[in-house]
Amino acid sequence: MARRNGDPVDAVVALCYRCNLQCVTCDLASRGPEALSPETLRKLPPSLAYVNVTGGEPLLLDDLVPGVRAIYEATGAEITLSTNGTLPERTEEVVRDLRRDVEGLRVAVSIDGLEATHDHIRQAPGAFRKALATVERLHPLLGGDLHLAFTISAANAAEFDGVASLAREYRLPLSLALTHTSEHYFRPQAEAVPAKEEALTAVDAATRYYLREFSPQAAGRAYFAAGLATVVATGRRPLPCRAGDRFFYLDPRGEVYLCNMRVETLGSLERASFEEIWERRRRRELLPTTGPACPIQCWMVCTARTSIQDSRLRAAAWAALAYLSTWCGGAPPRP
Repeated sequence: MARRNGDPVDAVVALCYRCNLQCVTCDLASRGPEALSPETLRKLPPSLAYVNVTGGEPLLLDDLVPGVRAIYEATGAEITLSTNGTLPERTEEVVRDLRRDVEGLRVAVSIDGLEATHDHIRQAPGAFRKALATVERLHPLLGGDLHLAFTISAANAAEFDGVASLAREYRLPLSLALTHTSEHYFRPQAEAVPAKEEALTAVDAATRYYLREFSPQAAGRAYFAAGLATVVATGRRPLPCRAGDRFFYLDPRGEVYLCNMRVETLGSLERASFEEIWERRRRRELLPTTGPACPIQCWMVCTARTSIQDSRLRAAAWAALAYLSTWCGGAPPRP
């Protein structure tokens, strides 16, 4: 569909905060039992092009399939289902069911390191082997629409190369994130946030890893990783944020937020239409505090993607220089 300026195109939808793990990188398992219903999800705006369906652990929901179908019917968006991978049989069943009528479904399985590190972060012996079992079940079904997701934390900053080798072994894309703190979403244990130099070493390794492949997708991932290095080093995003304009976050109570990090809510999708809620951001004068004026200056895929897409030429110029620098034996520049 034609999208107007100010229509959101990207969203993270947390169907529930319920989880079967108690990871050191978040505290969602301690939250309430609320979960979004298919009826509420049908109120999502048709302008959305990308939706990350997450939790908690969404595979714990009995009505996950109707919920994802409701999102797709309302938006036609490219949907990524994020999971910790500890329910291999259930995940395969859900994916087989959804693939019948949800085109372009993608699944992201979190891998936080090799076995000992992953199980430590997840605080669950056997979690790593279950995650790999999920990957092996889904790989024949999804191919390149399955990817591994690595979040850098203090416990695993030295293990990016090991997880990258795993991604190469399975011939799967590898996405990258950095542990963030947020009052209403992430809230990791303080010791989970990596030190500056550890984070920079990991994201620089990731940038070089992505630049080994010559493709638009790899170039985009490399730009994101390099942008993460810029944020870690300087505290400033390389591109303005479009949260509250092109992106929003929906929590399991139906509350619409500007993003995963900001604490301001715009209203409940349980009690109002999305159009009414989205208009409130202007009436509450929140937009002047987003973008370059935002005090948080985070850099996550969910809010960076639209910024990169809106600055394609700048990102392409960076990629050309980065490939040249790498091939000549130098370090890729930071955006």
